Amino acid sequence: MKVQYVKFFSITERVSNLFFLNLLWIVACLPIFTIFPSTAAMFGVFREWVTKKETSIFRIFFQKFKENFKQSMVLELAWLFYLGISFANLSILDNFNGIFRTVILSILISIGILLFLMSIYMVTLMVHYNLSIPILWKNSFLLSLTCLPSTFLVILIICVMAAITYFLPIVLIFVFSFTAYLLFLLCFRAIIGII
Repeated sequence: MKVQYVKFFSITERVSNLFFLNLLWIVACLPIFTIFPSTAAMFGVFREWVTKKETSIFRIFFQKFKENFKQSMVLELAWLFYLGISFANLSILDNFNGIFRTVILSILISIGILLFLMSIYMVTLMVHYNLSIPILWKNSFLLSLTCLPSTFLVILIICVMAAITYFLPIVLIFVFSFTAYLLFLLCFRAIIGII
């Protein structure tokens, strides 16, 4: 009987932690320029949960936010650069038809997907290892191409969670942290398995 209570309280604690972490992440993302540092902080909390069995949220979140701010801002600037180039190319492509337009759109979409996958691996690497920015970029690029099962699962998880959120908007109260937790576990397992 006591084992059942322990399991029940463990599950409720994890669910409530995901709920509060989701709220904390949303609030920390309100100034739009802090989306990547907030995401790195959330992944840092997950790392502490997995490696140290730490269940704290707020102290670790703000500690990891501060520790990973510089590197996560570089990632955010790369995204802004990519979005700026994409917007410029899409504006120009309105004047073109046919194969040229299709090729350029395919390249932009492929780069965007690769950058997104690299971002997930990069944030996971960032919170676990103390690496320089060029090494983070190189390793996240290699991981997204060489860990194909994990990479495909990342895409699948995001698609499934997006569909669930579309049909059940109530899950917004914990969907970001829950999805990020699954992605972290998947990428962390891939990273630990390789290194």
